[in-house]
Amino acid sequence: MKLHRLLPVALISFSAIAYADMGMLRITTDPGDAQIFINGQRKGNSPSQDGQSFAVKLPQGEYTVEGRKSDGQDYYGKKSVYVANDSLQTVHISLAKVNLPPKPYGNAANGSTVVNGLEWLRCSVGQQWTGTTCVGSAKEYTFDEAQQVPRMFNATGYGGKRDWRVPTIRELASLRVCSTGFTNKTKDLQDGGSPVPYGCNDGSSKPTIDTVRFPNTAASNVWSGSPYANGTSYAWVVDFDDGFSHYNVRSYGYGVRLVRGGQ
Repeated sequence: MKLHRLLPVALISFSAIAYADMGMLRITTDPGDAQIFINGQRKGNSPSQDGQSFAVKLPQGEYTVEGRKSDGQDYYGKKSVYVANDSLQTVHISLAKVNLPPKPYGNAANGSTVVNGLEWLRCSVGQQWTGTTCVGSAKEYTFDEAQQVPRMFNATGYGGKRDWRVPTIRELASLRVCSTGFTNKTKDLQDGGSPVPYGCNDGSSKPTIDTVRFPNTAASNVWSGSPYANGTSYAWVVDFDDGFSHYNVRSYGYGVRLVRGGQ
């Protein structure tokens, strides 16, 4: 009798809630190793090896399954599928190229701009891009709330992209512009990289950011996505009033600017 080798299956539960009757959805993508989103929520990656599948337990209902892969170029695919209780459903998503990789420096569409290979939203979250400037006021979030903000943008595919995120402290600090130069004092960002200038010299124009690329930016603190290693109650911010990079209390309310690419 010929024995068939069983390939491993990655199994992730849709919810911590226990359902008496659930269905199973198996997902494969081409190419493999793609990020998987179900109804806008990240659920893991599809397998990279042929013959394997990514399996998810789901309550009965209609679901939108999305696959996204950035591997020098961006690929995206989406399918709708109905999952019944006590059933096994399989969906295969062929990912198609959706855009070219960003240029090292230049403007991008949809209210974004590319700086040093990263694509940034020109407006802080809460403002609106008119085509020429940002209007309205930036919303304020706690650090933990700020980390959830990209979900709103990625769920709707803002600007045709679904991988917006909160920048690291080093990425955010790279946006600082000091008209009077940086201080001689440096700051260790605790990310394994070299220290960066701590802030701007006195008398620098405010806000301390390129206001052509990022118009109507408030001269105030903006959250990064980097926790502070030496204290769980703190996280890293950049103050675009004086250009200083420092840590602050996670429960404070500050602005958010989203980025994509890198990492």
